[in-house]
Amino acid sequence: MGLTWRVCAGSGARPGSAFLVESEQVCVLVDAGCDADIIEARPDALVLTHAHNDHIRGMAGIIERYPGLAIYATEETRSVLRQVLKAGLTEGRANAISDTIHARKFQSVFEIGDLRVQLRRAGHIAGAAMVEVTRQNQRVVVTGDFSRHDIPGVAEGADFGGLHGGTLVMECSIAQIKALDSWRVEDVPAQLVEPGLYICGALGEASAMCALAEFEIHENLAKFVQGPRFLSTSDAILRLSQGAKVLVGGKELAPGSASWQLAASVLENKAAQIAFVNRPPRRTVGDELLFAPARTRMRAFGTSRKRCRTRTIEFPLHSPLSGLLETVQECRPSEVALVHNQEDILYSVCRKVRRLGLNAVVPVLDHRYPAANRVDAPSEPG
Repeated sequence: MGLTWRVCAGSGARPGSAFLVESEQVCVLVDAGCDADIIEARPDALVLTHAHNDHIRGMAGIIERYPGLAIYATEETRSVLRQVLKAGLTEGRANAISDTIHARKFQSVFEIGDLRVQLRRAGHIAGAAMVEVTRQNQRVVVTGDFSRHDIPGVAEGADFGGLHGGTLVMECSIAQIKALDSWRVEDVPAQLVEPGLYICGALGEASAMCALAEFEIHENLAKFVQGPRFLSTSDAILRLSQGAKVLVGGKELAPGSASWQLAASVLENKAAQIAFVNRPPRRTVGDELLFAPARTRMRAFGTSRKRCRTRTIEFPLHSPLSGLLETVQECRPSEVALVHNQEDILYSVCRKVRRLGLNAVVPVLDHRYPAANRVDAPSEPG
């Protein structure tokens, strides 16, 4: 059997990130972005790339189904995970799960059965890791979300040094903004001078924004981001009216939350301005802020046209397409598996990788034929 891998989530209709890497002796689950009942083999260990929700959303259920599961992550990921879990679990349960995690440093090698595991720097956010699993002369690398460029105040770029051959399971979290291939981080501060509400889609984005400019920080980010002052919703509304810059987390906004209330108060203010970080295309303002179903959105905001001004700040935490192609050219893997985006995007990237003379696949999840997404990991050349 050798070293094999398969997808639990991260392809097609299965959003999130979760992959099994197996030998004859042990099974390692990389990330927990799926429900426990999807996992087709009992894992001996769970290794986390980072603590964004799409990578850990099924973690509590997986731990309940497989008690005693060994869990590994970087110290930074363990710290963030503790706070993220508190949003959906009791504080005691969140702390109990976090306390069981074995913290590992980048580049340190640890063994799980007959598998050697190493965490490599992924960029993206502080503590984010790529998971390299080797057995004899075989290798599988699960990148998780990664960024090749340094992000000031957050993380150095991803470390792909010495990765040649084997299988590269590459996450393609490509924002559909054409300018991302040519952006420069030094241009970002000039976009952060105007007062208004700044919506960040992820914790790493918020940390980076704080490192580049001073903001008033809304209370929903208080546990994750170091800032000059944390504001309640009422304080934030007052400070916005006085011309302040207020930073709020947008991707995790929930109906009825303090962030939701703050967004609602701004939407009908003609003088207010909302700046989105990495704004998705073709979304209404309500979608952008709340990622909520239309009926819920109408109950909160009505059907009237929203009068506030909006703009986009391009500040990606993921490598753009040019970075993905540069990575596979450097690593020359025996196989590239492209995951973690819509299938039309994945197949488009797949064609571009194949034009470089490399073997590229888009794993297909079909649980009528569960063995169809299992692939033997090629040996490293030489």
